[in-house]
Amino acid sequence: MKPLYWIRLNQSHSNQTIEQKKTLWENVEVVKLDEVDLVNLFAKTSSTKQKKPLNTTIGQKKKKKEKFGKVLDLKRSQAVGIFISSLHIDVDDIQNAILTLDTSIVDVEIMEAIWEIRPQLGEMEKIEHFVGTQKKVDEDQRLSLDRPEEFLYKLWQIPDLSHRLFCITFMSRFDQDVSHVTQTIALINDVCKTLRGDVVKKLLSIILSVGNYLNGGNVSRGQARGFDLEILGKLKDVKSNVGGVTLLSYIVSLYIRHFKQDNDLETWKAPVPDTLSLMRASQVKYEDICGEITKLKTKLNG
Repeated sequence: MKPLYWIRLNQSHSNQTIEQKKTLWENVEVVKLDEVDLVNLFAKTSSTKQKKPLNTTIGQKKKKKEKFGKVLDLKRSQAVGIFISSLHIDVDDIQNAILTLDTSIVDVEIMEAIWEIRPQLGEMEKIEHFVGTQKKVDEDQRLSLDRPEEFLYKLWQIPDLSHRLFCITFMSRFDQDVSHVTQTIALINDVCKTLRGDVVKKLLSIILSVGNYLNGGNVSRGQARGFDLEILGKLKDVKSNVGGVTLLSYIVSLYIRHFKQDNDLETWKAPVPDTLSLMRASQVKYEDICGEITKLKTKLNG
């Protein structure tokens, strides 16, 4: 049977423990066991290794390990090998995608990665020299290209490889870059139009009127002709005598009462830019936009 490696209490120790500490062992009863189940479940099994028949190994030659021709340096070979393992795409499919400028199977990100790792003239001269020398060797002695070398060699067979890769990535990224610049400019334009419009002027006029009334004849704050916009963020902190009503909500109610044309408040949209749009627009730098436009012009001019 399989052993259970516990620490056993001997008789004298057990009796001493029982007398002094009155442990549970003095009242433990012997339980009747199903020995058949125990044997079936916990019998020790004999593990015998199956010996290989002698006739399967005698007279057989060990299969010769295939050797590959390595031309690239170790660092470059490892980089290309890791990249190939991450692709999960056959090199023939990659060749076809590059030839047809198709990004449905091989997406733009992979095309960009291939562009970064594309074969270089110097290493391809070495690979082609190796391939040429192997053609002169007896067939049973020839070495196949190692996987990284073979991958680069097949890519090199594509006419105008570098130009095709650049064209594919440029077409995709150019549209994205133009769209980004266009959306950024449109955002700033919309926010500026709103801030310069009549709605904001009306809101500021209400705030100015209410503020002057609240400040009354105060020498330093009353009878203002304008105010610093910093106060806008503090309007919600001015509480009224009615629960839940703040100065901000009161000003909104005044705007609705004086300037809103209809009474459909459920679908009414606030007549000012939302906080997210304002924040995004405030983070845009004019120099960055000009820089992106300059890059686009440079790419177009080749």
